[in-house]
Amino acid sequence: MANIDDSSKTKLEEDRYFAERDREILEQHKQAESLRVERATIADIVGTNDESILVELQDLGFNPETAKLLALLPLVQVAWAEGHVTDREREIILDLARSRGVEPESEAHARIVAWITVRPRDEMFVRGIGIIGRILAARPEHASSVVMQDLIQQCTRVAAASGGFLGLTDKVSSAEEAIIARIASVLDKAKAE
Repeated sequence: MANIDDSSKTKLEEDRYFAERDREILEQHKQAESLRVERATIADIVGTNDESILVELQDLGFNPETAKLLALLPLVQVAWAEGHVTDREREIILDLARSRGVEPESEAHARIVAWITVRPRDEMFVRGIGIIGRILAARPEHASSVVMQDLIQQCTRVAAASGGFLGLTDKVSSAEEAIIARIASVLDKAKAE
């Protein structure tokens, strides 16, 4: 009789194990499908179907709500060039975010405010700008050049907002100029590859 009870317990334990394993596999499939759907939405927003770019964006924490902020990342880097973001730089970045459809009280708005309140890691800037370059490289030359020029102009606008001496001039600091030049170089290099 003890063998039957032991056998029944073993069978019951096996059934529980396989039922739990089936639930885990099903959950993994659901998560994978959710990420796939999310990537498809991000693809529409950022203008690429390159799976490696979409996965990298997700790895950096971008989602369908925050993907529209990718193009603002270089501006945030320029704003932090001197170690802090001025009120005028903050205002310009938030205005540009609004023009891209970022609504107050949204996750995207909270993220952009976080970026201009606490400096993002260098990795975020390096990888994000690299991704922008890869996206532009896949576009026709004229279209990517127009987008790049616009991005550099916006970076320069942010840099000029902090002004020179006491903010009284539109002078761009050497730190800001260096970051803008580095951004332009990364984007140019990506286009050339």
